[in-house]
Amino acid sequence: MVEKRQVQLAKCNEDEERLLRRLFRTTHALETVRARKKRLLKPRPVPTEAPELNDPVPEFRVKHHPDTHSIAIDTPTATITIDDGLDIPKELDRNRKLQAMADPRTKEKKAERKAVAKEKLQADLTGKRRAMPLQGKAALEAIRKGA
Repeated sequence: MVEKRQVQLAKCNEDEERLLRRLFRTTHALETVRARKKRLLKPRPVPTEAPELNDPVPEFRVKHHPDTHSIAIDTPTATITIDDGLDIPKELDRNRKLQAMADPRTKEKKAERKAVAKEKLQADLTGKRRAMPLQGKAALEAIRKGA
């Protein structure tokens, strides 16, 4: 009798914790919905005059070339310049760097890669690549010697 009562009490405690977690999640969700609603109901300032909207619209003439299926746009009253200010700086442009590099498939590059691989293999066989990196005073001494 007592064991049955203890089991029922434990089940009640678990149910209470589960329902409280659910209540907490629901309350939090309700607060976020109310905050979103408040943001949407807040009046937004409207500009009194937008000079971009009041500028005269330039006349465009569209010419269709049926033989090449291309379109040319003439703008006699305005020149169109598209500059969004989002150009990639020269030092960060990967494509420019790749175009400036030599072609990796040339015979000279292939021979250079072969020579480097041969040097690495020779260093592996002699144990020169297994040396531990120097630390502290020994590292400074190695730097002075140029090793």
